[in-house]
Amino acid sequence: MKVEARSHPRLVVGLDENYELVDTYYRCGKFQCPGNQEPTVQPLNPHVGAKLEYDFDVLTKVVELRWQHALTYEKIVEKMKKDYNVLINHSAVENALKLYEIGCAEKYKPEYIAEIQRFGGIILTIDAMKPLNGERALYVARDHRTGITLGSRLLPNQKQSTIEDFLRAVAFRVHEELGVPILGIVSDALPSQRMAIAAVFPDVPHCLCHYHFFNLVLLSPKKGDSHLVTQIRKQLRDAYDIKKFKESKDSKTQYTSDNKFIVKVLETLLALSNWSRKPKDPFFTGLELWKRVNDVASVVNAACSSIGQDTFNQNEEKIIKRVNDNLTSIIDEYRELAGDLMQVRNWLKELQETLSDDASTPSEALESLQLIRDKAKKRSKVKAIGKKEQDFCEALVKFVDTKGELLFNFKTIDGAPRTNNSHELFYKQLKHLLRKVIGFAAASSFILGHGERIVYVKPSDPPEKIAEIFRNMDLEAARKTIASERKARDLIIYVMHDEEKWNEEIKELNKILHDLKER
Repeated sequence: MKVEARSHPRLVVGLDENYELVDTYYRCGKFQCPGNQEPTVQPLNPHVGAKLEYDFDVLTKVVELRWQHALTYEKIVEKMKKDYNVLINHSAVENALKLYEIGCAEKYKPEYIAEIQRFGGIILTIDAMKPLNGERALYVARDHRTGITLGSRLLPNQKQSTIEDFLRAVAFRVHEELGVPILGIVSDALPSQRMAIAAVFPDVPHCLCHYHFFNLVLLSPKKGDSHLVTQIRKQLRDAYDIKKFKESKDSKTQYTSDNKFIVKVLETLLALSNWSRKPKDPFFTGLELWKRVNDVASVVNAACSSIGQDTFNQNEEKIIKRVNDNLTSIIDEYRELAGDLMQVRNWLKELQETLSDDASTPSEALESLQLIRDKAKKRSKVKAIGKKEQDFCEALVKFVDTKGELLFNFKTIDGAPRTNNSHELFYKQLKHLLRKVIGFAAASSFILGHGERIVYVKPSDPPEKIAEIFRNMDLEAARKTIASERKARDLIIYVMHDEEKWNEEIKELNKILHDLKER
């Protein structure tokens, strides 16, 4: 190889100091060698990438500040200036992060391939996340065992054909790049998604997520339970004595009565007025709240029997009567809905026993589920049935009739999960991290712009691994990828939040209008 050319010196910004760099280009020096006609080559520089203004130390520090120290773009710019005297703008920060995302996608493939090949195949989990309501869904396919992301794409719509295109790309990667079979697929029960999976993977067992099954058949009861929580809390907060008691606590003054019983009752009801679901609560948390109001009401009702017996003074008796009337009104108003939800909860016990039975075969489990379906079909025809229970029974019958057998396919695949909750948790952790870094509102927009690659990032990577990713990645290809996406990311959704760009947008609209009028 001989030196074919050298570039003019260019300034490179380093973490500790700036320096000039000359790029050297080589080509074969033998006259008759075919390489003599090939394009020149440039050896990799361990400190800075070709055509990059900042060296790898600067890029590594930007990534570290973002993912390990949870700094916003603004804070990264400030800290780089303050601690390292490096001037870097938002655009350069974003490009550094995009390069890193692409590098992560390249980096972690080989180690996962080895583990997947040892296992002998993929258990594919597929799910979609909508960062913003009404916007495109980010579809991600992952291997259940390793957690490797096998495909991620922002889909323009939820049509079956669109999902099929995404799944074919995933199938190509698994079969051609990894060289292993797909042993099973776990997803929710969306019709277009289910049909797309059947079209692309006709011979692969499809396992429907149990968690999504319960969510689907319990859609109406869950809405009723949510309504129960909202209304009971509202009525408790509006109750005269609870409101006055809260005001006295806030102002640190004594309520009208200092009777221990009354204070305890009002303290308990005030706490119930702020009821919210906790992780260990039963499924229907509104029903639990209604039952707790009943528990307090039974004690208050017993206290009412002591009225006129000198147990309480006249003012305390008035308080007890008012509280009793309020609680009785709440209980009576929602008794029918609570009873309806209790019936649904009884159905859940049977369903959970069937779905969690590890000893049954797929056919035995399906037969047991079909028996529950038959009972639900008969129950839905009863005249006295409540609306929420009827909705549940009808949804259960429809689900079992159309796709019930898919709930038990996981039993045929060694290591397959009942749910894709690990996939859901991965999403939640990603969103939580982003919201911690850049705020709740901005996180969703960031996922829309970076979602297809951000899923590959490992936030715990130390600086040396970050630098290694930059050194070993194909920076030229990454730059081309970023450049090709720039137009797509400059959508109105982002423009409308940038006042300067928004003004340009309005100016362009006015110009278009003006040109039309002048024609």
